Amino acid sequence: MQVLIELNPINYISSENMSSKRLFYLDVKGIKLFLHSVLMNYKKQDQLLNECAQIRTNENEKLNDFINDSLKFNKEGLAFLVEKTKQFFK
Repeated sequence: MQVLIELNPINYISSENMSSKRLFYLDVKGIKLFLHSVLMNYKKQDQLLNECAQIRTNENEKLNDFINDSLKFNKEGLAFLVEKTKQFFK
């Protein structure tokens, strides 16, 4: 539970009147922050892969192919996530 609280989608209210000490709930602002964080980290990963692709030699073609395929995947994945985030979380 602590991991979800730290990642922001879950929060809690302390209450002395209830049998349990904490009442957990989905935190709308926290979910938006979490999604923003995921997108930013995804963009950083994409940037690092781009930098790697630019400085690599042709010595290991399998790794180069993997990096290029990952970049193509990230481009489509990021475009989809950005579009859906704008559509559902205005």
